[in-house]
Amino acid sequence: MFVSRSTEHAIIGLMWLARNEGKTLKIEEIAEKENLSESYLEKVFQKLSQKKLVTPKFGPGGGFVLNKNPKKINILEVMEIFQKKQMSQCVNFKQRDCGKSFCPFRKVVAEAKKITFAFLKEKTIFELINTNF
Repeated sequence: MFVSRSTEHAIIGLMWLARNEGKTLKIEEIAEKENLSESYLEKVFQKLSQKKLVTPKFGPGGGFVLNKNPKKINILEVMEIFQKKQMSQCVNFKQRDCGKSFCPFRKVVAEAKKITFAFLKEKTIFELINTNF
């Protein structure tokens, strides 16, 4: 499964907001501490704002605040904002589907996809910030 750079940046940003719940954080602050592109992170936060996961605060001391309880934000939900919900279903990974009517590998991938998406739907931002790696 592929995780896009946008998804990765969104999860990092949401984790920062969740760790500082109730506080307004600036994009520059998160970008600097995580060594991320500020302009790219800004675009990611615009999408998160459109999806009502974060709220922008304007004016002096402005930034973003988490708009949803981190226990209610699952990883799959974040991924679906930034990327399609797909995994390759073909042995030839360069194409999504080989077009063959019967392929035993396709059944295996379909089951893996089902398990993976269910797992990601159960995992939340709250769990990520409270997990020791």
